Amino acid sequence: MFAAQPQNNLVFAPNHALAQKMAIGLLALRRAGSELVEVPRAGLDYIDAIQADIADGFDTIPGFNRDWVEEIISEVRRLVLTGELRQ
Repeated sequence: MFAAQPQNNLVFAPNHALAQKMAIGLLALRRAGSELVEVPRAGLDYIDAIQADIADGFDTIPGFNRDWVEEIISEVRRLVLTGELRQ
């Protein structure tokens, strides 16, 4: 794609309306991401609050892995909340 093409006009003249729209979208995504992190965290907190003798009587949740949940929480925080990209 050449820089002079109309769809790539950000190279020569900033499109402030587009930049503002993208900024608003990023803020909304970060807000939603912050809330989204709380959902699995609340689930883990609930699981942790169950007394060990009672929890031993429960069946395990098929496909649920605590390490997987912790990794997802960490990934959302890293990507969405901090904007850090992994190379």
